[in-house]
Amino acid sequence: MPDAQWWTSVDYEVWNSEHGEFNDTFGSTSPTGHTLDCAMAGIGRYATVAFLAYGDS
Repeated sequence: MPDAQWWTSVDYEVWNSEHGEFNDTFGSTSPTGHTLDCAMAGIGRYATVAFLAYGDS
């Protein structure tokens, strides 16, 4: 879905997007109560896609 808009639970600064540098300096909003998790959603013209990955260590 190249024309989709995407959202994730990982928050990068605007500077990272402008310079294409995505290293480990980011914030994260936990969508679940698990130790490790990440959510991503994309909305396009004909489809909506959601991903959720989680685990406990």
